[in-house]
Amino acid sequence: MNQVSVQDVLHILEKNGVTVEQVIQLPYIRDDVFNYLPVTEINRDFGCDYQIQEGEFLNLFQYNLEDGYEHNIQPVSTVTISGDRKLQSVGTDVKILFNQNPTFADKTLIINDFDFEKLSADITGSAGIANLFQFQNWEDSYAGVCEVKEYLQESNQLNEDEQTYYELSSKVEKYQDAKKSGQFLLFLMAFVIGLMIMAEFLLIHSRIQAEKEENSRVVRSLRMLGMIDKEMVKCLCYKNFLRFIPPSVVGTILSFLPSYYLNESYGMGTNGILAGIVFGVILTVGIFVVIRRYSEKEEKLYESGFIIQGRGFFERIF
Repeated sequence: MNQVSVQDVLHILEKNGVTVEQVIQLPYIRDDVFNYLPVTEINRDFGCDYQIQEGEFLNLFQYNLEDGYEHNIQPVSTVTISGDRKLQSVGTDVKILFNQNPTFADKTLIINDFDFEKLSADITGSAGIANLFQFQNWEDSYAGVCEVKEYLQESNQLNEDEQTYYELSSKVEKYQDAKKSGQFLLFLMAFVIGLMIMAEFLLIHSRIQAEKEENSRVVRSLRMLGMIDKEMVKCLCYKNFLRFIPPSVVGTILSFLPSYYLNESYGMGTNGILAGIVFGVILTVGIFVVIRRYSEKEEKLYESGFIIQGRGFFERIF
């Protein structure tokens, strides 16, 4: 239906660094409800082994049942073609042979070659040839696909709404949208988690600051008993460890259930738990490093306060 040749499309794709491994030209018929595909073409082009006799059809649902979405799989048992010719179902198969496209209906039936020819002669819907391009590396084909779509729109001289029914479609477009959504979701979750961690640290830090006077007296007392800097920092590290580490450990453990159930719909529940464990371990190791430096600065702060107060004390004595 597009007013361009396959060679023109191949040239545009090649110009954008897209390698096309194979071009399949698949005849199809579509009415208001179904796509009809000839079984011989399907078996030859897609390596299938469907056995469909005259007067029969196979329900084909091109879904990935593990993609986390709900799919309405309701096979039909009989269909009527060419006025009064009835076909009977021989079963159902769920397999993605090619990408979805606005040209096609939602339901697909694979029929015998004789029935396909009969339907072609009496069709009241639309019939045509679908050009299917198999890329060597479809993840890098986005620029080429976009340029081809623009070229089709210009060549067909159709507005954007009309072009929808004749456009080229590729899973790389949904892949790019999903990738952008995933990146935004990662940023959003990282931002929220960062805010929560910062709030936790600020609360603990505020509590330590509120106890600064009491901690200073403890440090002075330990200094008078002869404790050295290394031992002092070790004591402060232990105190801060008891305040910073338990929330991190408890939070990691509590994250197991939501991490599992949020990812289980995609069959990745165990991976969700492993991701939570890895993040918890990284966070805990980071806190260990922070605690050490935090305790060293805390020790210096108390030490400076001790020297100033001690100097005033000796000045009064002597």
